Amino acid sequence: MPEDTARPVTPTPHDGEGLAQRLIDQVAALQKRIDRADRRQRIERALADAQAVDVPSAADELEQEGGDNPDIAALVRTLKRSKPAFFAPGGPAPHASAAALPAADPPRVDQHLTVLREKAARGDRASLLLYLRARRSRE
Repeated sequence: MPEDTARPVTPTPHDGEGLAQRLIDQVAALQKRIDRADRRQRIERALADAQAVDVPSAADELEQEGGDNPDIAALVRTLKRSKPAFFAPGGPAPHASAAALPAADPPRVDQHLTVLREKAARGDRASLLLYLRARRSRE
């Protein structure tokens, strides 16, 4: 079996400094990403509260125009004045999929069950049992 001729590399003080600097840079980059995500979330929440129709597009617009302005409420007001198409005119916008849903049918009334329910309400035990049996078979 061949012997391992590779010698272990001993770390130098410069390697530790380089590693520390890389870690500091990574932490700083991650903190920037967290800050951007937090700002985006606050912007989207403010736009939703202001009844924006298309929150992601309006948020993109705000991020382009607003830069690093910390006053998100002022940015939303400005966007609402300058581009009112991003916002619902009167009230909250209906959800897009709500228009695609068919209207609900009114519940069907089973006349047989209604008669049995009325008889059962009078206190007749046999009528109550008939009603319960009919209701169970319908479910």
